[in-house]
Amino acid sequence: MGISAVILTGGRSRRLGGIHKPAVELAGVSVVSRILAAVRAVSAQAEVWVAGSPEGLSPAERATVHVAVESPRFGGPLAGLAAAVAEMEAAEAQEPQAAEAQATGAQAAEAQASEADTVFVLAGDIPLLDPAHLRALAAASAAAGAPAVSCDEWGRFQHLCAAWPARLLRDRVRSVGETADRPVRLLWEGAAPVAVAAEPGRLADIDTPEDLARLRATLEEGSSARGGQEADAAPPGLDW
Repeated sequence: MGISAVILTGGRSRRLGGIHKPAVELAGVSVVSRILAAVRAVSAQAEVWVAGSPEGLSPAERATVHVAVESPRFGGPLAGLAAAVAEMEAAEAQEPQAAEAQATGAQAAEAQASEADTVFVLAGDIPLLDPAHLRALAAASAAAGAPAVSCDEWGRFQHLCAAWPARLLRDRVRSVGETADRPVRLLWEGAAPVAVAAEPGRLADIDTPEDLARLRATLEEGSSARGGQEADAAPPGLDW
């Protein structure tokens, strides 16, 4: 099973005072670098698309990813995903057609299998993302032939931490039509996703200065990887 990923980094981070959340460093490592490392731990050969700004990635990391920019800029996560999907399709279209025509039976079978490849769709502000959880998402998506969505400790779906069959994702993006400033939920209407529970705190995101301080304390003080969430804390929100 081939693995690709889209990391959505195009938000304004209004509730964090305009600081680019994916570039924030926690224990000396940026949030987006942590997410990229989690994906690479699942598949070292994963094709990764950063939808938005690559700020926060090292030069070496930037050399290993593709960058797509949503139109219009800051058009929302759905627009960012659509831009990445378009770039994926364009890259595939550039592959030599002659080589495809001469493919052996084994190569043809491999190409057919690639239709079932998995694409992670990930928000760019989830620093505690667990490779084991990503593997579980990919396995659930492949087994069901449907998207697999993360479920946090409050029973809430995090639709920007999900795994999709590649062909289905592309079909759904096309079916939405105009994507700028439209909600991500449109992608999921009628999708019948498989829910995959994450360990408590693993889906903690960064919306506010308080969120950032909590996660920074968790990582820099060596406390347990629970995102610093108290049992009765309110579930985190999304801030594109």
